Amino acid sequence: MTVGLGAVFSGLVLAGALALYLSMRDVLHDQFDAGLRVKALVVITATEQQGGKIDVDFSDRFLREFDDDVATAFFQVWQVGGPSVERSDSLRRRDLPQRFGTMKKPAFWNLRLPSRDRAGRAIGIKFRPRFDEDDEGSGRAAVDAVVVVAAERGDLDELMRQVGGFLGAGGFALLLAAWLAVRVVLRPGLRPLRRLADQAASIDARNLGQRFPEADVPAELQPICERLNALLGRLETSFQRERRFSADLAHELLTPLAELRTLEESALKWPDTAGPEMFRETLDITLRMEALVLRLLELARAEHGRLAVTLAPVELGTLLREIWSAHESRARAKSLEITFNGPQSSPLQSDAVVLRVIAGNLIANAVEYTGAGDAVRVEWWVTAAGAQFGFEVTNPAPQLTESDVTQLFDRFWRKDAARTGTEHSGLGLAVAREFARALGGELDAKLRADGVLAVRFACAGKGSRASPV
Repeated sequence: MTVGLGAVFSGLVLAGALALYLSMRDVLHDQFDAGLRVKALVVITATEQQGGKIDVDFSDRFLREFDDDVATAFFQVWQVGGPSVERSDSLRRRDLPQRFGTMKKPAFWNLRLPSRDRAGRAIGIKFRPRFDEDDEGSGRAAVDAVVVVAAERGDLDELMRQVGGFLGAGGFALLLAAWLAVRVVLRPGLRPLRRLADQAASIDARNLGQRFPEADVPAELQPICERLNALLGRLETSFQRERRFSADLAHELLTPLAELRTLEESALKWPDTAGPEMFRETLDITLRMEALVLRLLELARAEHGRLAVTLAPVELGTLLREIWSAHESRARAKSLEITFNGPQSSPLQSDAVVLRVIAGNLIANAVEYTGAGDAVRVEWWVTAAGAQFGFEVTNPAPQLTESDVTQLFDRFWRKDAARTGTEHSGLGLAVAREFARALGGELDAKLRADGVLAVRFACAGKGSRASPV
């Protein structure tokens, strides 16, 4: 910041000094040119035409700088299209370059003077000399003349060098003062920022509960502190979720591993008792562990955008009824009442495999956690041409609270009463939500006032947001 502000101030000072130098140069040039114009007008005033010729009644003694012993100014007069008519003594038979403009817009230019090859500046004007008294009214044709007046510009150049030196020295001093001022002003102002940087450097995964002060910092840093604190809050929540996930995963694996160990120890201690039943139990435990690992792999693929989505024609109502049929025996054992509600024809373009995972998890949870004799309702909708579609599974859930609903999609979350179950890992809804997002939709849950849980999947478009494999 110090370097940046110093550079900005330096640029402003340099630009200001250059602008001032150029302005003063223009003013001094204008003054010098005004003096040349006055000298040219003096010569023009002394010029007249008589008998078709031009005569200059001018004495160098009238303006001493035109004299040969001074030789700081020069003039020369020509008849347009003719020879030189008059020149100042300072020229000593040398000529000035013949360039000219009009009386309203004279020509000005820089040149090397004939006398001692010095730097000079000249003015050239084309004009019509006045008639002599004898020729006035005689009807003679008028002739035009050109006058060029030049003068040394050494004093002007020296003055410009002095102005440039003064501006350069003053600009350098001002730059130095600006750099010092920037450092003096910014150093105390940057102390709070340095303190924030030091505090940020001390934060790691072990102390994410720290927060940056918002009240004791300058107003400019308060929005930064607020956003950093919000970021730390999100990081803390994320780390807590990851720690909880690790603990939950260890717990989920510990139980089947303990069962396997017990079975193996029993087989080693009493080999005669080992039989098909023990092997069947071992296989069941292994399959549960395999299902858990597969769910974790599905979840990881979906979260990292590596879930392939393949669009194909799908009849949504038929798909939902097929998924229910896989759970129908379990529902019949609990005397559950099922209600389907949706259009008879519900064609759309989506991925049937991904939809099966989403709907299968919702229906499986409804069947598992709905009390005996209660009702489960499956409803679906598809707008024209499948532009929007979705489905909702509802079931009574008196065991759930509002706080429970906010955790339904957390990995490994289960109500305590169901924690000892072996058929559900607590990953189904987390996988379903990630699969829903892979289709470009969203999965939400709501606990109604009558204690009914409604889990809804809604997808805008045609479910065409395909993720890269």
